[in-house]
Amino acid sequence: MEFFNYLAQQREKESESVRRWMIYGCTSSLAPVLFLFSIFPFNVLEDPQSKPEPKPIEVIILQPSLPKPKLEQEKPKLVPLEVSKERAELELEQQQRLEEERIAREKLQQQLLAQQRAEREEQQRLEQEKIAKEQAERQLLERERIKREEQQRLEEERIAREKLQQQLLAQQRAEREEQQRLEQERIAREEAERQRLERERIQKEEEQRLEEERIAKEQLQQQLLAQQRAEREEQQRLEQERIAREEAERQRLERERIQRERQQHLEQERIAREEAERQRLERERIQREEQERLENERIAREQQESTSRNNNGSGATLLGCGKKPEREFDTEAIALIQIQINPDGEVTSALVAQSSGNNKLDKLAMKFARTCRFTDSANGETMTIKINFVQPGSQREREANQRSLRLSGQIQQQERER
Repeated sequence: MEFFNYLAQQREKESESVRRWMIYGCTSSLAPVLFLFSIFPFNVLEDPQSKPEPKPIEVIILQPSLPKPKLEQEKPKLVPLEVSKERAELELEQQQRLEEERIAREKLQQQLLAQQRAEREEQQRLEQEKIAKEQAERQLLERERIKREEQQRLEEERIAREKLQQQLLAQQRAEREEQQRLEQERIAREEAERQRLERERIQKEEEQRLEEERIAKEQLQQQLLAQQRAEREEQQRLEQERIAREEAERQRLERERIQRERQQHLEQERIAREEAERQRLERERIQREEQERLENERIAREQQESTSRNNNGSGATLLGCGKKPEREFDTEAIALIQIQINPDGEVTSALVAQSSGNNKLDKLAMKFARTCRFTDSANGETMTIKINFVQPGSQREREANQRSLRLSGQIQQQERER
């Protein structure tokens, strides 16, 4: 409801502002006409073809006669032909002025008609807005009425359900009371039957007691004899239990001994497996060291050959490489990179000759190899670079540092010899 009221208020504000602007526009457009009405005489004529609508007003504005030009005063005597020409010109000007006045009246009449049409359209729009507002309010009231009826229906259904629940509860309570009454009657009958049976039982017990006393006296001697026999049997049973406990203890100790032996056997097998695994790892380490030794020897031979070629003036010498990659890696590996050197000593291409087993490390090795620079070579050269990826403080790092020192010493010695 508040939303519809807000819309109605906005529409009223818009219509009021439009109405003010129209009045202002009409007033501003009529101001010159009213000013002319106050200066010049006018006549008001009615439109013979008027409709039931408000009749438009036709205004005729008569311009006063123009003063004679000064030329006429300078020429008091004119030729009749010139007078006729001036009269014709004046008549023509008079006709033009009348035509302009007629056009002005028609324009004013059209403006008034447009103003009246705009007012009728504004009234129709306001009427439509009023009807729409009333219809919206009527729909809102209808929805509220339907909502109230729905709430009443739900309330009636709730009351009916509560009444039905109360009836069901009352019926259940009556059934429970009936069951309790029947249960009490059954309990009373059972109690009477129990008392009768109790009296019969007491009577029978009394008879049995007397009979038992008689029999007890007869059995007393038998019990004494049985007691003696039972004592002997009890001693035998205790002896058997002692023997059985000793046997069970012996079996438990035997099982514990067997379990200890099995555990010792399993421990020996585990130690044997660990020893075999250690020996296998040791063999793999020795084999890996042997492979590294052979690889180092091969690289040393290649470097010696490269050095000999340098001595002959046909090879390139490594001047240095760029910054080492700072990327972290978990494993230690070796990658052999084959590079192509141009005559200026720059690396033009780098390929993986022997993979390290990790694609990321291979890419880092190729990237590092491209940063190396060599001495000038006449025809360029192809050589292999070994790149070690080692962990700080590991055995491989120490061995690689030692190899680097040896190679540096050899290169310096060769340079001194040259």
